[in-house]
Formats: sequence, structure tokens, C-alpha cells
Amino acid sequence: MRRLIYALLPPRPLGGLLMVLVAKIVMELSLWVNRFVIAQPDMEGFPVWIVNLLAWGCLVGLIVGIIIGLTLWSQGRSIRKRAREAGVEAPLPESTRDLRPFGIHEGCWVLIGVIFIGVIWVVGPFIQATVPELAIAIGAFSILTGVVWFFIFYGVLYLIHEHRKRERLLQEAIQQRVVTAAKPKKPRQCHACGAMLGEDEQFCGNCGAGINQTH
Repeated sequence: MRRLIYALLPPRPLGGLLMVLVAKIVMELSLWVNRFVIAQPDMEGFPVWIVNLLAWGCLVGLIVGIIIGLTLWSQGRSIRKRAREAGVEAPLPESTRDLRPFGIHEGCWVLIGVIFIGVIWVVGPFIQATVPELAIAIGAFSILTGVVWFFIFYGVLYLIHEHRKRERLLQEAIQQRVVTAAKPKKPRQCHACGAMLGEDEQFCGNCGAGINQTH
């Protein structure tokens, strides 16, 4: 299953955007088909359930994606906490560092998309009912929310794809810190007479030279 998910991941943001737009178009087509069938009595036998099934599949996929995204977001916070406790810097894959200039972090994509689309779907019908002149504008704006779906779907896929990378990087960072801490320190030697010095010695016990004269 994991390999299947990785195989479906879009390699670039453009891939995620196209996937999201397709899902949004399918849902919009479902609404248009339903309205058309209702307006045309002779279309009574049209298999509307097929289009509705696709639309509901997109909606269910969105909800499941939100749940997965928020779960992985919390796990990402756990990784940062564990990194702080281990005394290492929270690991970030290269693709994450590339996105830092935009100021958009993991999980925020999911939340931004949910809030934005929720507002449009709640406020849109109300505006259409109270101000009919804005119905066309609201409809067009609803279609444009497909672009915002990019933040949700691609954000979720990004989290799934990057989560295991961060886990691996964290383990490598912790292991490297353990190895570095266990590595014996280089023995110190008196610069004046060549005698070996203890770790905490400030003066050479053989010739009395100070620490500044040793290396």
C-alpha cells in the first residue's frame, strides 16, 4: 500500500495542482449534470448516479486526506520535540528547505484550504440567494477554489511523502550525535617538553608549562 501511495505522488507541485483541478472539475460537473437532468424531463433515464459516485468519491477523498494530513502534521511536531530532547536540530529534507521562503509550513496547507473552501461553500449560496446579480461571480469564484484544493491535496501528499524522510533523518542525526559523543577526545601533549597531559590539567606536571603553551 505504501508503494502504491508513493507511486501516485506527483513529483512536482504542478502534478498536485492538476490532480486537484481534475477532482474539482468532476464535482462541478456533477452539479451541472444534476441541474441539467432536473431541467430536462426527457433525461429521466440518464445514469446520474455514475457522476454522483465520482463526485462523492472526490469528497470522501478530501475528508480522508484532511484526516491523514492533520495526523501526519501532529507526528511532525512529535519529531521536532524528539529532536529537541535529543539535542539535535529538527531534520528537514531538502524539499522542505526549498519551500521555507514561502512561509508555508506543513499542515498549514491543509488548514488554509479547509477554511477557505468552507467559507466559500457556506457564504456562497447565501450571497446567491440574497444578491442574485452576484450569482455568476460566486459560481466562477467557486470554480477558482479548485486552485486552493492544491493546498489541501498536495499538502497531504507532501506530508505522507516527507514524513518517513524526516524520521530517517532524525535517527541519523541522533546516531551521529551518539557516535560523536562516544568518540574519544584527542590526547593533549605539552608543547614545551612533549609530556602527555590529562584532560583537566591546566599546567604540565613535568615542566610546569601553562595550558596556553600546549596543544
